[in-house]
Amino acid sequence: SGTVVGSMAAAIKEAWGIAPVLTVGTALGVAAAAGCGRYVIAKDEFTYFPLSLYNAMLSDPGTLKSALLGALTRALKGLQADHAAEWNSEIASRMREADALTQALEKVKRDMATAFAKGTETTELEAHAQGLQMQLERVRGHEFTAPFRPISFGSDSTPEAIVKRAATQGGRIALLSAEAGVLENLAGRYSEGNAKTEFLNQAFDGESYEGSRVSDDGRDIVNPWASLVLAIQPDALNIMLGSQVM
Repeated sequence: SGTVVGSMAAAIKEAWGIAPVLTVGTALGVAAAAGCGRYVIAKDEFTYFPLSLYNAMLSDPGTLKSALLGALTRALKGLQADHAAEWNSEIASRMREADALTQALEKVKRDMATAFAKGTETTELEAHAQGLQMQLERVRGHEFTAPFRPISFGSDSTPEAIVKRAATQGGRIALLSAEAGVLENLAGRYSEGNAKTEFLNQAFDGESYEGSRVSDDGRDIVNPWASLVLAIQPDALNIMLGSQVM
């Protein structure tokens, strides 16, 4: 609750001298990351929004922001470590199943093209293709509740890596960093200054993402979910101001 977070922020300010706004913003980001893909915000009985929080806070060097983020994410890191083997096995199994279904679907499509060229009936093949497509969407989509593993504590994820990782984990991704590396990459560090924010734009309100084979192997994500929390040094703000998209 607000009272608990406020009390924690006050205690951390007294002990570490960290501004309460930084503590509160980071704590809310960690909470959103933990709930990413598990909870929705209901405006009414017909309108739902994903639990997504994009929070970029300015923080001067030497403000113990890394220590703060480490303290607030310690429990989640421990949970990931305790269940890593189990979760990695489940994710790998889903990826193998998706690859097998994709190959089967491509073969059926080739068979359909051959049958069509010969003027033979394709109804049965079309039904088979539809069934494979439905299975593939189930494996890749909303029926796979990904574990906590989508939380990334790195600061240098590229836009392409973010999409690929989310695609293997039910569309879920959370990026928490005490540095501006993620922001610099999104703003076009490795793409000649061309900002790449399409996936995060779609994930913020849960819109389906259609991948590009050039940038992310054509990975489509039916129900993307994302949380992004960054503590940025003031100098890094120039990156946002220099990009029309950001």
